[in-house]
Order: sequence, then C-alpha cells, then structure tokens
Amino acid sequence: MKAPDNLVQPFQVESMAAQGRLVRLGSALNEILSAHNYPDSVARLLGEFIVLGAILSGTLKREGVLTIQAYGEEAIRLLVVDLTHDGNIRGYARFDEAQIEKLSGQGISKKTPEIPDFFGSGRLVVNLVYGDSARPYQGIVPLEGCILAECAETYFKQSVQSEAKFMVAVGRVGGAWRGGGLMLQHLETRGYQVQSGENDLDNTAESWKRAKIMMRSVTEKELLSLEVHPHDLLYRLFNEDGVRVFPFESLQMNCRCSKDRVEQVLNSFPDAELEKMIVDDKILVHCEFCNHEYQFRLDQIDCISQ
Repeated sequence: MKAPDNLVQPFQVESMAAQGRLVRLGSALNEILSAHNYPDSVARLLGEFIVLGAILSGTLKREGVLTIQAYGEEAIRLLVVDLTHDGNIRGYARFDEAQIEKLSGQGISKKTPEIPDFFGSGRLVVNLVYGDSARPYQGIVPLEGCILAECAETYFKQSVQSEAKFMVAVGRVGGAWRGGGLMLQHLETRGYQVQSGENDLDNTAESWKRAKIMMRSVTEKELLSLEVHPHDLLYRLFNEDGVRVFPFESLQMNCRCSKDRVEQVLNSFPDAELEKMIVDDKILVHCEFCNHEYQFRLDQIDCISQ
C-alpha cells in the first residue's frame, strides 16, 4: 500500500522540546513544475520553495491566503508560492534564461542550488491575508544562507523569533517531480507546567539537541518516498523521546484564476492601459501560475465597448 501523498503532517516530540511538520508532495508539485518548461535547476529551486511554503502553511489558522516570495538580482528574479487555508497550492518562477545557461556552463547546476549563485543578494517576503477584516501580516527578511532551507531558518529567527530547522528534498522519481520536507521548531517552555509523566523542563535543552541530531539522519530517499508512511518515518526519527501526530492537511494544485475573475480585473483598468494590451483586436491575458491563456474580444470588455 502506498503512503498518503500531497500532505502536511503536524507532529510533536513528546519530550516537549519540539514540534514540527512533515511535507510530502507528489502530483501537486509535478503539476506545478510541469506547467512551464523550466530548466532543471530552476524547477528544483521552485520545488524546494513550494515545499517550504507548504511547511509554513500551518500559520493559516482560518480562512486566508499565505503568499511567500523570494526576490533575487541574478539568474533567479522571483520565486512565488501561494497557499489557501483549504489546501490549494500554486507557484511560479521568473528567471534570466541567459544567466541560467551561463551558470550551467560553469558547472553550477548542483542538486541543491546555492543562494549566492542563483539569487545574489535578495529578500524573502511573507504575506498573510485573512478573509475577514483582520489586519494582514507581512514579514521581510534578507535571503541569508547558502540554501533556501537556511533562508527559512533566518525568517523564523528574525520574524517569528523562534529557532527552527528545515530539511528539504526535491527530485524526479519515476520521471515525475516529487518533494519532501521536514521542519523542527523549538517549543517555548516559559510558563509551562510539567504534567505527571512528562520530562522535566531542565532536560528540554538536551532533548532539543537530540531531536535536531535525529532530524539530520533523515535521507532524501525517505523524504521523497512513496512507500514509507509519514508516521513510520517520524517514529524512526523520534521514537527515543516519543512522537505524537495530529490530523494531516491535504494539498492540491489548484489555480484560482478564472475567465470571470480576469474579466473583472480588466474592467477595472483604465482605457489607456487596456489599449496597450490589444493584439489583433483581442486582449490576451496569461496566468503565470498555471500557464493558461485567456482571450477576450474587445466587445467583452465593458470599458472598451462602451
């Protein structure tokens, strides 16, 4: 029996030292990366970014949208992952094709691309917008680290003010893209009252250290596996202290674009802007997420036809 796929599995180490999330992405990730003809190095970077976004989606506690963007100034100009509270996920990349080819020619096409090579200096932007009237949240930190997982750790340290460790793997399995990731977050013990049978809080520092060591023993094959059940993997890693799992959250690639929504946006544009978009008496709109193209006759756009 194959293990469940396209999910976020929350868990907690029973020593009370750490909590975390395990992510497995199969068809959802493959659909996103296959929608564009990305070079492998770009697809792998975007895949890693999407896995990290899925891990961070636990911040969506109610109806809303989490958007994470990584801006660069070199070969990679922009990575975007967009997630909704009900598990819809999408993403895309903007890049300089000539610079990507140059890096490949120099032999810089590592399995785990490095931030300085592909981004130069850059920034990570996290936007959290809720469906109600709650004030949106935005966090901005520099892209600091050699790999995207280290950049996520910097974000946690500076914006969430919590120590966290990330491990991410992306690759082709049977010709299709797959991704997996693991996050371990240090639990704050201030104000916590020890319950009967639980670890003494004096031991949490040692438990946190032990949890990080066990986390680093996870292999890329295990993160990408279709056969190893997430529960079995978490048990292998953290059985020394015990691990508790919670209901998993399902993910699916689902772009929120639609012809009606695009038409509403076009009708909000001034005439001068719309006229610049006319090609052969039509307006063409291309969705960067799903690569779908929408065509509109001029008589379909109210502000032009009036």
